[in-house]
Amino acid sequence: MRMEDIWWKRLSNPVELVNRVTDLLLDNTSVAVVFDGSLPWKETFIETIAQEIEIYSADRRIKSHTLSADTDPGEFLLQKYCSRDIQREYWPTESKARFLAEHQQIVLNKSYVF
Repeated sequence: MRMEDIWWKRLSNPVELVNRVTDLLLDNTSVAVVFDGSLPWKETFIETIAQEIEIYSADRRIKSHTLSADTDPGEFLLQKYCSRDIQREYWPTESKARFLAEHQQIVLNKSYVF
């Protein structure tokens, strides 16, 4: 067994993190995993979660992105996953997260984005 698989699939704290994220995603809750520095075997972390959620929700697409520390996640998602028309509907009086979560015509509603 590979070291990264042991880390994310056998050690109690990493397994607990994977389980919590997976449970929240399957409950249709938005999740942000924020960490300082490097996350050990980040790709394996994402793959492990993806494998777990695919079992229960095969109808959703899974996408992965790496953002720099100075990138606003809400702005990134708005630009990447919303048409120009939908972007024009956003007003700064509400949070981007709320706008993205409540808008029915955004492809994020049928996706898991890492």
